[in-house]
Amino acid sequence: MSVEVQSLSRIVRGQKHLDGVSFAFPNGLFAVLAPPGGGKTTLVSVLATHAAPTEGTVLVGGQDLVAERRQLRDRIAYVPAGATAPGRFTVKEALDYSAVLHGLTQEAARNVRTHRAAERMRLADVLDSPVESLPLGTQRQVAIAQALVIAPVLVLADEPTADLHPTEAWVLRDLLGRLAEETPVLVTTASVEETGMLAGGLLVLDRGRPLYAGSISHLLSSFDGRTWGILTAWEQSLPSLNGAVRTGLWSTPSGRLTRCVAGAPPHPDARSIMPLLEDAYAVLLAHPPA
Repeated sequence: MSVEVQSLSRIVRGQKHLDGVSFAFPNGLFAVLAPPGGGKTTLVSVLATHAAPTEGTVLVGGQDLVAERRQLRDRIAYVPAGATAPGRFTVKEALDYSAVLHGLTQEAARNVRTHRAAERMRLADVLDSPVESLPLGTQRQVAIAQALVIAPVLVLADEPTADLHPTEAWVLRDLLGRLAEETPVLVTTASVEETGMLAGGLLVLDRGRPLYAGSISHLLSSFDGRTWGILTAWEQSLPSLNGAVRTGLWSTPSGRLTRCVAGAPPHPDARSIMPLLEDAYAVLLAHPPA
């Protein structure tokens, strides 16, 4: 099941919330990385059919998202930021309730769908537990499972790990990765570190504008031979970079390591280092493509 987005824009009261966004991914896990206010939630809202695009096309499995909005809405699982299931329900009740809301009126059919959703989110051991008694990370798993009862062709998760404990976030990322082996999953995040853990496919946005769309490996390869490290002792001033883009400052036992990107060594002590996603992201934000 492929997703293809071409020249997507959304304008609200004269302001562009999305501006010519294009990307595609055939399957697996795809990440949308942007700073706060960068357009992540607007993009997901459009893909979930909750907001209409002003311009552009979106194809999901070859079907036009605008022309076939009603049919596709029932096949796209959308998990908004901060989503949790109703606390007064048990996990099993929450999943069954979601199935009923999605039109599954026959109990046998609901049982099949809810059992599969619980299995995919590893909830079998807590089905009879009240949702409100569970850790926040497990509550988020329940919220995602609720979205899965429709047997979706696409899963959209808006910053699903943003407020979770690191251990809970790790578990959820693992579950989303396993889910993506069967169903395409698009995840938004403001975390560069998380992006590297999540996906091979990447869209970078800032203020609704696309800065990069493609594989993470291809993006990093474009910074080979252009990423530099300059080590300075603790008592020394930070080096002048002569126009290079500073992308990071690390503390080491020997001093401070300044990371930067430039076409040539920006300092006599500069040494070529392996590019990281943090370096690429900093450069894209500092010097967006024309």
